[in-house]
Amino acid sequence: MTDKVSVKEIADELGIASKDVLEKAKSMGIEVKAALSKVSMEEAEKIANYIMNGEDDKPTPAPKPTVVKKAKDDTPAVKPIEKEVVVEEEKVVETTSENKKCKKFQRKQK
Repeated sequence: MTDKVSVKEIADELGIASKDVLEKAKSMGIEVKAALSKVSMEEAEKIANYIMNGEDDKPTPAPKPTVVKKAKDDTPAVKPIEKEVVVEEEKVVETTSENKKCKKFQRKQK
């Protein structure tokens, strides 16, 4: 059976508060709940190295590559409808009594 060491013993050996050792151990993923929690000698060494050197023995996982998905094509799913708006203009003709006489005269000639 492997030897176990309490978090308090690690803290006493390093000369720091057991609360700090607990926080570091938890951040490393080691399951500890209180200063009297026991860890293996290997875990104790990892915690001590992490506190003294600021380095974790665990290799940091490589970041996952980002996958960029491209659209199937550049055309939109629905074609936009183009509408042509035609505006009719009304012709306004001012009529005067002289114009009316001329129009009547022109009609008679036809």
